[in-house]
Amino acid sequence: MKNVYLSQTNYLHGPENKNMYLPYAVGCLWAYASKDKYISDNYTLKEILVLREDVKKVVDRMKNPYIVGFSCYVWNEEYQLELSKQVKKRFPSCLIIFGGPQVPDEPKQYLKDNTHIDICIRGEGEEPFKQILLGKELTSIKGVHTKSFQTGHSERIEDLDDIPSPYTNGVFDKLISIHNDIDWHVMLESNRGCPHRCTFCDWGALTFSKIKKYSMDRIKKDIDWAAGYGSEYLLFADANFGIFKDRDEEITDYVVELKNKIGQPKMFSASWTKNSNQSVLNMAEKLYNSDLLRSLTFAVQSMDEAVLAAIKRKNMKVNDLDYFLQECNKKQIPYYTELILGLPEETYDSWVDSICKLLNAGQHSAIETHFLQILRNSALNKEGRDLKVAKTKTYFDGSENIDEYQETVEIVVGTETMNFDEFVECIVFNWLVVNFHSYGWTQLVSRYLVKRGDVSYKSFYKNLLNHVSESTFLKNEMNLIKSEARHYFTKGYFKNLNIPAQRLIYSSQFNMHKNSDKVWDELNIFFSQYQLDKDLLRLQKSYIRDLKSQYPYKLKFDFNWFEYIINDIELINKPFIMEFDVMDEVKTKSEYRENLYYKKRQSWGNTIIK
Repeated sequence: MKNVYLSQTNYLHGPENKNMYLPYAVGCLWAYASKDKYISDNYTLKEILVLREDVKKVVDRMKNPYIVGFSCYVWNEEYQLELSKQVKKRFPSCLIIFGGPQVPDEPKQYLKDNTHIDICIRGEGEEPFKQILLGKELTSIKGVHTKSFQTGHSERIEDLDDIPSPYTNGVFDKLISIHNDIDWHVMLESNRGCPHRCTFCDWGALTFSKIKKYSMDRIKKDIDWAAGYGSEYLLFADANFGIFKDRDEEITDYVVELKNKIGQPKMFSASWTKNSNQSVLNMAEKLYNSDLLRSLTFAVQSMDEAVLAAIKRKNMKVNDLDYFLQECNKKQIPYYTELILGLPEETYDSWVDSICKLLNAGQHSAIETHFLQILRNSALNKEGRDLKVAKTKTYFDGSENIDEYQETVEIVVGTETMNFDEFVECIVFNWLVVNFHSYGWTQLVSRYLVKRGDVSYKSFYKNLLNHVSESTFLKNEMNLIKSEARHYFTKGYFKNLNIPAQRLIYSSQFNMHKNSDKVWDELNIFFSQYQLDKDLLRLQKSYIRDLKSQYPYKLKFDFNWFEYIINDIELINKPFIMEFDVMDEVKTKSEYRENLYYKKRQSWGNTIIK
């Protein structure tokens, strides 16, 4: 028997760094190949490599590898290159195969730069990998690239059910048994392909524009496996979950039915369709009512028309966004809005306007900002734009637990319309709105003042920015973010923070909770200019979860402030008793800090007001 090893390494992530997705991509490779009798009779899958272990130890335990396949993306390429290099050094006759989104569309130079790689596969990898194992002439296999010839992209598999499930097929059984200390998350596909052509993304390339579907029977069996195994987290990795209304609603109903019947899975997540519709809202509501929904995504990326045109993106109409956000607020469905900082045509003013447009539309839950990455096979990377790019480390969640082979992520920090200083100021304004509005510290006051017509969100938060710049504790927090951002995006690493870059904007929140008295002292000075009722200020303060308070507790108010701010009703002057509670108790400050980050979409840092 010839020994095959497959590597899809990743970071452990999540609270206590105990979570990892089962390696679905390489699982599909082996499930598809091993259904062939010749392959199952002549090859054995010795190990699936998932942890970023010491490279020498990994190579030392390998036993005569005949083929080692590596699935690569931005979060593991450096490690995979080093591991593959050492495998080739120890076992020169071993065939090294690279695939995944990080392999360039035209990998000739990539192969020249990495001489130890024998084959790169472009496109879907299942069929080329199978043909290689069958010993077919390489020049006849579509998708195979070597130093001497290239055969273009692989042909897509027409019937996705031809790929056996790596879950129900037992591909991961040994892996789960060996690493039983990991909380494994399950990633599923109900389809492959994306009809969108966003230039910053490498998903919707022309060859993948047509969507192909798995059968409903296959999907339900995979969901059954995930629930039966006991995986608490189920992710549908479709590019646009919800794009097929009836079909995706059937999937949703099935997951809800399982949860209500056996208590699993505990959490459902998806890459939701780019333009939401009523059907998506219905699905999210069903998931939320069964305590399954992590959050619903509104991936707008920008609210500026010039930016959207530059990236070939078309968002839903603002009025539709208003409706969906208001419905989520009304039904208390957790949701968040995605923005990308660094897109072509964005300016400081358009960035500020985008954030404020979201607030005006009713975005009072969570705004999550991604820094624009230069993805190797994206259209943006091939357009020849004048972009200033920083090569950074420790970007991904879990990467702060530094290993020897840090991944390099290229981040756009300047464009033709935004210089580096403006880029940093965009981060600061984003930090301000996320930490004070999304996390709730000024949310009730600002919504009250906007509703009354006294201010706009833009004027309120510009004013708050000026106040923070002249304060003490909050100024120190803001300056820390600013200085660390400048250091990270010029040197490639943080100077004083031991966090992944994805957490930068949120890193002040625990300090604010830990020093809440200082925060309130400085905010009350800011609030004083608006001549607000002390009763309202008491409500605003009680809206923030407090480390020292015992929950639940009740307070008496002279007005129905909360109902007036949240809902479209009049302000009534009469006594109201309100109860304040919290989502769940925590035992340690470390757990408190982690929940502020990981449960931000569920407004964990706010109290529940009844």
